[in-house]
Amino acid sequence: MIRRAQRLRPRACPGGPHWRFAGAHPVLSLVSFNLGIALGEVIALALVFVVLGVLFTHVLGTRAGMIVLCSFSAMWAGIG
Repeated sequence: MIRRAQRLRPRACPGGPHWRFAGAHPVLSLVSFNLGIALGEVIALALVFVVLGVLFTHVLGTRAGMIVLCSFSAMWAGIG
């Protein structure tokens, strides 16, 4: 019969400790993952700035671009 403490004990993933992605370096794995996420965010933000700059300069103009940008940001915020 299985005791209650054994039933509630968390089970290891299949493969056990042999399937760790960083081996014996879980801190290095965590830092690398966080740096990758931060780098992706910076690249996405830079891409948005480039697209907005081209949109304001060549397509819409400053005044119409601000109207469109404010409309979209109000829509995403749930205001309008």
